[in-house]
Amino acid sequence: MDIYSKAIDAYNKACSLVEGLFKEIKDEKLVKERFSRKKMMENFDILVQYSMMQVALSDKDFSSKEVKFISKLSKYCSFVTYLNNLGFNDVTWDKLFFIKAEVLKSILDKIKVNVQELSEDFIKYFSLIDAKKPDCDYAKELYNYMIAIMSAVILSDGKWKESEKELPLIIVAIAIIKQRKKNIK
Repeated sequence: MDIYSKAIDAYNKACSLVEGLFKEIKDEKLVKERFSRKKMMENFDILVQYSMMQVALSDKDFSSKEVKFISKLSKYCSFVTYLNNLGFNDVTWDKLFFIKAEVLKSILDKIKVNVQELSEDFIKYFSLIDAKKPDCDYAKELYNYMIAIMSAVILSDGKWKESEKELPLIIVAIAIIKQRKKNIK
């Protein structure tokens, strides 16, 4: 199995894991008022693709292979749809590829607060379920899936650079989840 196939498999397993955990939220009031599984899965996709973009742009080169790979990893909400919903006009993956890496990185910086808010919601709900199952380490499982995905992004352009070791937002979120679970024990 090549690195892309492994990453796609990891993404599908990560989605199944997250979906399964979010199905555990049964508090009717919470589900009606604030929590939407569909919205959480969309947020998860955005968080994963944002993190992949962080990694891809960390070497200041956004290759066609990276664009193609990142654009494929989305089931619920594409990152370009998210950008369009935020008011960026007519964004497509093709257009993103032709934007200079510095400009694209500045776009990521502009929306970082928005994506961090999505991340905080994801952390809150994932932690809630993960903490109820002390014998399982869902955060570790998710971390391993994300490492497989981020490794594929790093290697997708055929060259690994030191700058690509920067931690993407999804990995930071998982670290927070793990810490919260330790604090609850």
